[in-house]
Amino acid sequence: MAKLIRLNEVLPQDLEVEIEVAGKLQRFVLPGDLTTVQIFGLIELFQEALKAEEVEDTAAQIVAMRDAAAKLDTYLLDLFKERQPDMERLPFGRVGSRALVAEILTNFGFSMLGPDTPDDEPDPTPGKPKPKRSPRSTGSSRSAKSTASRSAKS
Repeated sequence: MAKLIRLNEVLPQDLEVEIEVAGKLQRFVLPGDLTTVQIFGLIELFQEALKAEEVEDTAAQIVAMRDAAAKLDTYLLDLFKERQPDMERLPFGRVGSRALVAEILTNFGFSMLGPDTPDDEPDPTPGKPKPKRSPRSTGSSRSAKSTASRSAKS
């Protein structure tokens, strides 16, 4: 007998986005079963937006950030339109877009560590280099030869 895979039980559920618009709480839905192409497209646009913030020249940075934000907003709007076909624009701005993308990607198992997000564990002694392992602990053939020659001398 063949194994039955119930995709409805393993596919991610749709994501509900709740935001207050003009004093009224509204909910919007994003599809929970994004394609691989959609997920990696979102990652690419998110990274482009983060890189735009690092541009040195102020005028170039403004242009890069505007362009990256416009692409990201268009992409998000297209995703929302899968469940709300009549949606004409996003109900939030740049900060909301960035938070939403991070949340979507986290939902799919991607960790979006930005420059303001600390690593898992800070180094307990900053500035002090970590001790290096001896050649013996690396399992290299060189350490095996050294051990063998020491054993022969004994």
